[in-house]
Amino acid sequence: MKRNTDHVNGNLAALGDRETAVPYLPENPKLDNENFTAKKQIEQLTAREREVLQFVAEGKPNKQAASELCISVKTVEKHRDHLTKKLGIRGIAPLTHFAIYVGLIPCNPQLTPA
Repeated sequence: MKRNTDHVNGNLAALGDRETAVPYLPENPKLDNENFTAKKQIEQLTAREREVLQFVAEGKPNKQAASELCISVKTVEKHRDHLTKKLGIRGIAPLTHFAIYVGLIPCNPQLTPA
């Protein structure tokens, strides 16, 4: 059985231009601008929300993010809730994809042994 991979090729082609909308984002974003771009999305987040997004994308637990940011776990959870609502993205994998796409984290980070 052959798999349809046309959507993958379309997504890869879109990655060449950072001003295009990010794949997997809602078709009707919450802002009024019809030309919604990843750059505009990241700009609507607060600095703290971007920091929390970075922790999520790096696979770090909320407890570690809270410890390193000197805030409570509940506050991390609230920032995470706000950024998912602002971006319209749910789930760790899509959030990680977005963070890589906008350059918040590198695509090929150096792995360190545990």
